[in-house]
Amino acid sequence: MQVIDDNAALALSLNLKHVGVIYLLYNDEGKLYYDRETVKVPKGKVARQFGVYRYQTKDQMTKTVPIVKIVDK
Repeated sequence: MQVIDDNAALALSLNLKHVGVIYLLYNDEGKLYYDRETVKVPKGKVARQFGVYRYQTKDQMTKTVPIVKIVDK
């Protein structure tokens, strides 16, 4: 959806189990994200939650979403 920092982006899940869930996709391995990019979890890896991220919307509402990182199984 939207890049937050060089290594983090707000993302919308299209996974059938979690459709519509917003989360922060974090990467500390040098991958740069861009707005509206589609990111797929490669075979042999999983998306794992390791924290939460709080941010304010344009309407000044505070939102809390899971921080997810793609890691080896």
